Amino acid sequence: MTDPRFTRTVLLIIDHSDTGTRALVLNRPARLRIGTALPEIKDTIWAEDLIHIGGPVNPMAIHVLARPTPETDDQQIIDGVVVIPDFTSLNTRIQNPNDGDVRFFAGYAGWADGQLRAELGSGAWILAPATPGDVFAQDPGQWERLVEQNSGQWVGTSHGVNVNAVTLLNDRTNSGVFCPYNESG
Repeated sequence: MTDPRFTRTVLLIIDHSDTGTRALVLNRPARLRIGTALPEIKDTIWAEDLIHIGGPVNPMAIHVLARPTPETDDQQIIDGVVVIPDFTSLNTRIQNPNDGDVRFFAGYAGWADGQLRAELGSGAWILAPATPGDVFAQDPGQWERLVEQNSGQWVGTSHGVNVNAVTLLNDRTNSGVFCPYNESG
């Protein structure tokens, strides 16, 4: 895979079905503040946070990841991380702004059915289980750290194929939909 939009990216798979896969790029903050991009957020504790570029698909679509709270019934991606589905649910967070980490994304990465599986088969991705710490990390070296932790190397190649990204599996996709990265090839 040679798409420069995914060079050294860390993605969290948020949805997988027989029609395709959606993920959010975790380590691509934009230069745009959330309060500027979303006027509804300008008076909250998140207003000065940077919005993240979630991927090249539908860049006007906003996705929000957060820590779960007892007051909401948001879609859990992994233990300790939920997707806030709409601004109604986000308003609950705005009323209780100390509920923990919240991260905003513009756009998402998407693959048609079978497309990501083919990329995985070529060795273009390293797969690792996701943790809330990885999802909410403000770590410029996140890609290098995760590649080193999950493959024993952080150089740009694996088996002669450029390792562009680390994909963090959520609980649902970790159930055998994808094969984990295999050191032996």
